[in-house]
Amino acid sequence: MIERLFKAAGRKGFGNAREARKQLELSTQSAMSRLANTLTDTNMIIEPVDIIGAHPMKNEKLDRIQDIIDSKTGWVRIKKTMRDLIELCGSNYDRQIAGEPPHDIFLNRMFLGNPGKCTRAI
Repeated sequence: MIERLFKAAGRKGFGNAREARKQLELSTQSAMSRLANTLTDTNMIIEPVDIIGAHPMKNEKLDRIQDIIDSKTGWVRIKKTMRDLIELCGSNYDRQIAGEPPHDIFLNRMFLGNPGKCTRAI
């Protein structure tokens, strides 16, 4: 979380204490809801998943969007690029849970070519 706050420090409207408090509150809420789902443990412990969030590979909205893309005829390179990007997000999530720095992801993409026959995905 410290690394995320450090990266955001140059943004307009960023406030160190406000951002830290907001992230702590979100993490605490996540840990409390996880604790409420288990009746065996009574001690709240904030875990990395509470800070980073749920695994991106287990996202229902992403699954629905991926199904729509996969249902399209053609789009072979677009489908591959999207799968690669999703796998990279999953890999970065695993790296952050392990305390390692994530790989850089550039989210700007252009898909060039005729509809249904993408010639390049950059």
